[in-house]
Order: sequence, then structure tokens, then C-alpha cells
Amino acid sequence: MTTEELNVQLYQKMAAEQAKYREQLLTLTPEEILELAYEYATREDILIAMEHNDLSKRQVQALMKSDTSLEDVFRHYEKHGAGRLVDIWNMVEARANEVMRQDHKRRQQER
Repeated sequence: MTTEELNVQLYQKMAAEQAKYREQLLTLTPEEILELAYEYATREDILIAMEHNDLSKRQVQALMKSDTSLEDVFRHYEKHGAGRLVDIWNMVEARANEVMRQDHKRRQQER
């Protein structure tokens, strides 16, 4: 099996895991669903990353060993992934800087 085929197989496995997780969420109360919304959204982001990137053959094989590959990746991200807050903060700063540059440009043109 090619590396690309293995990546597709892993993606499909993780997508099925997410579909099952979604079904379980839909049995919960709205409040319980909201408590798990971050996890659901992050798992969706992991799937998007899997869809647009490829792992090496050995990496895919390593993740395929688990029945809960998606949950495993999410838990690993949760432990080590303060990156999401850093990414969000970077976007806040980038937008503020962009507005400041636009304001500066506008003031320069008005002179």
C-alpha cells in the first residue's frame, strides 16, 4: 500500500471516529454539548489538517495501531498544544497592527 493510500485510510478511520463522537454528543443535553464544544471543534481541526497534509508511512502505521487515533492526537494536543491560544493572540496582534498601519497610511494621505 502506498503512503498516500495509508494516509487516506488513517483519515477515514479518524473521520469515522469523529462521526461516532458526534453521535454521542447529540445524545447529551445542550449544556453538556457546550462543555465539549472545544474538543469537538479541535478534533474537526485535526481532521482538516489530516486532509491537507501527509504523514510518512511509518507515522501513519504508528497512529493506526490505536483504536482511538483521533482522540489520542487530541489528548496529545491538549497536553502540549497551548499553540491555539498563541495563534489566536498572534491574530489579535496582527489585526491591531494592520489597523494601525491603515490609520497611519490614511493620515499620511490626508496631509
